[in-house]
Amino acid sequence: MRYSVGQLGADIDISISTLSHHLKELNRAGLVQMARKGKQVECWVAPQTLERLAAFFDDLPAQPKRQGANP
Repeated sequence: MRYSVGQLGADIDISISTLSHHLKELNRAGLVQMARKGKQVECWVAPQTLERLAAFFDDLPAQPKRQGANP
């Protein structure tokens, strides 16, 4: 599913310029894809990226819970 930067920022309390900056960094890291469509920029995550992230987190060793840490 693709969303414009404005759509992504509609329900969060940060400026569009801040959101745009973070999305550009995620794009540089290869985690978010971006394409200009008219005056808007569409963003999406490719399914293979989600699969690679899931595999990465599945491979992490379980960390013991710290005493007093929130669940």
